Amino acid sequence: LLLTPVAAAAGRTSASENLVCFTAVTDRDPDEPDADGGVDPSTPAASETTLAVGTGVIDGNWLGVCSMWTRSARRRRGLAAAVLGDLTAWATRHGCHLAYLQVEESNKAGRTVYTRLGFEEAYRYHYRRGDDPSP
Repeated sequence: LLLTPVAAAAGRTSASENLVCFTAVTDRDPDEPDADGGVDPSTPAASETTLAVGTGVIDGNWLGVCSMWTRSARRRRGLAAAVLGDLTAWATRHGCHLAYLQVEESNKAGRTVYTRLGFEEAYRYHYRRGDDPSP
């Protein structure tokens, strides 16, 4: 079966001119009929499994990458790189030349992939919680 990055949806999200793109890598055989019996790549096939996904949001000349996920059994096969490549190609066509993403410090595999793809740590942050003032 073919591993193919597919732009699932792209379009304006609001009047603020931000654009969003959802990308997925699936194990779909490109010749397998979809639920309607056709071979439209935008319509899921019955046996199709999502292997990796990501979302990109354009804000000015920045691409913000979020919601990256790869199926556990399919990690270390270049799927995150394929998703990110699809998102950055899309963003470049829309005038972006900078990108950022957020990754948990504990996600060593993700941090390794993103470092290999040219990302570097810009800063760290954390959330603060006050005492719960419940009555």
